[in-house]
Amino acid sequence: MFPRHLYQNARARHRTRSRLWRLHSDARAHAQRALLRGSRDDARRHRGRPSTGDRGGELDRRGARHVGRGSRRGLALRIIDGFWETPRLERPTALTFGKFDALHLGHRAVFRSVLDRARVDGVDAAALFLHPNPLKLIAPERCPASLTSLSQKFRMFEEMGFDLVIAGRFDERLREAPARDFLARLVDVFRARVIAVGYSVRFGYQGRGDLTLLRDQASALGYEAMAEEAHMCDGEVISSTRIRDAVARADFDLAEAMLGRPYALAGEVVEGNRMGRELGFPTANVAYGDMQLPPDGIYAGYTRHDGVSYPSAISIGNRPTFGGTQVVVESYLLDFSGDLYGQEVEVELVERIREQEKFASVDALTARIQDDVRRAREALAS
Repeated sequence: MFPRHLYQNARARHRTRSRLWRLHSDARAHAQRALLRGSRDDARRHRGRPSTGDRGGELDRRGARHVGRGSRRGLALRIIDGFWETPRLERPTALTFGKFDALHLGHRAVFRSVLDRARVDGVDAAALFLHPNPLKLIAPERCPASLTSLSQKFRMFEEMGFDLVIAGRFDERLREAPARDFLARLVDVFRARVIAVGYSVRFGYQGRGDLTLLRDQASALGYEAMAEEAHMCDGEVISSTRIRDAVARADFDLAEAMLGRPYALAGEVVEGNRMGRELGFPTANVAYGDMQLPPDGIYAGYTRHDGVSYPSAISIGNRPTFGGTQVVVESYLLDFSGDLYGQEVEVELVERIREQEKFASVDALTARIQDDVRRAREALAS
């Protein structure tokens, strides 16, 4: 199911099978806030790994980071349920398509190719990604955790300068579509003059479509096929699987080196049990959906909201001191006061401070939280 805030903040209801948002003036600014603008600069620790090139920001006296904004012009976002019923676009495009779960450095090389050709050819830069992950329909038991939320994807595509981004719902008809039929429909709907993909692209029924087919059909369907080679990090190919593994063992430096940005959970701040507030440390309880979590524990990081990144102490776990069973993500924003309920935030994880523990008393827990906050400040100041 698509996140509710994407519909609400665009002031739209999903009454039709296809919804187009044009973001202008006040409506555009409102949607930009909802799409979680902001990316902290990545000049921390790279251990000789690739640099990212993402926007940085300036620290104010509270330690909050204000982030650069802006795509070159209004972005059109479209969420479609019926790929086969989608009307043909008005303008021709340079197009890329795929799952794009991570939007990692390999993906971004493809995106740069699309943007460059769109600028040279005078066409729109367009991207189609499938949502949710096709494995949720094909083999739910094998479907991995997500590395980006829907709102994060839209925000990053906008920051890169795309003109049109479509999230296509993966359904049974799309699953059964022969690769050639899918490709022909894709070219027709997007009026694609250029299609850029990664070296390992797969599409169509049982993933039978590949780069060879894409190139073979280019002349007949009237487009130019472009492909990016594999991108490497630490001597191995960058992949979503490697990034998940890095996050799962809390190796955030490696994850950042492959993503080209810090890894961040994203979700709406929801009502919790208010236990943190009673202990003197009110937290934002983040509904993280199906995103990849690191091991349970306490982390130093940042909570991003409305273009500002706030230093934070973050707890991930089931709160064993209080007999909890469900894993929750709770972020204590240092030196912040305000109400974030119902707002979208991103929680960037920088460093693991300690493992999750069960305490014998509330006083012992409170004392340890005080120490966690101190250690989080130190970690983020280094």
